[in-house]
Amino acid sequence: MQLKDVYIICSEGEAEDNLFGYLKTKYNSKKKSFKAKPLGGFSTITVFKRKYNRVYKEIGLRGSKPNERVHFVFLIDNDLDDSDKIVEFIRTEGHEVQLCERNTETALLGLAGVTLTVDTPLPDFRKKFKTKFIEKFGKEAHKMKDADFDELFDESIFATNFAVLHKIFNS
Repeated sequence: MQLKDVYIICSEGEAEDNLFGYLKTKYNSKKKSFKAKPLGGFSTITVFKRKYNRVYKEIGLRGSKPNERVHFVFLIDNDLDDSDKIVEFIRTEGHEVQLCERNTETALLGLAGVTLTVDTPLPDFRKKFKTKFIEKFGKEAHKMKDADFDELFDESIFATNFAVLHKIFNS
């Protein structure tokens, strides 16, 4: 019996879940199975571990079928209070992590050619770039649709800016 690889994509919030849905639809070779597991937001290692443990206990490294091999992949922002600790934990557990530099909004603004400067403390930075995002796109990141993403992405941009997901989709 051949093992089937199933990738559980654990996204930090709605914007990341929406982004993953688009990337999966557009770039997945259809040879792999993906299941989205939004974690509903977190910023500290304590909250992350609680949400991680809930999903891990639910799914584990074994899927719902005996011939499934499960891989966890985390799609998170890099501007969380405990980003470094969270990334270290994810990697220590043997999972993959795709970071959005600094966060999903700034990653997408950068793809749209908006010049980004980190000139404010973190909480103000988040607010500043969420506001810039709405000014540029006319909506919040979690309300982006496929047509919005189509204007930002091509294969090269996907490979360069989301290398972990690109590798998983194409391996």
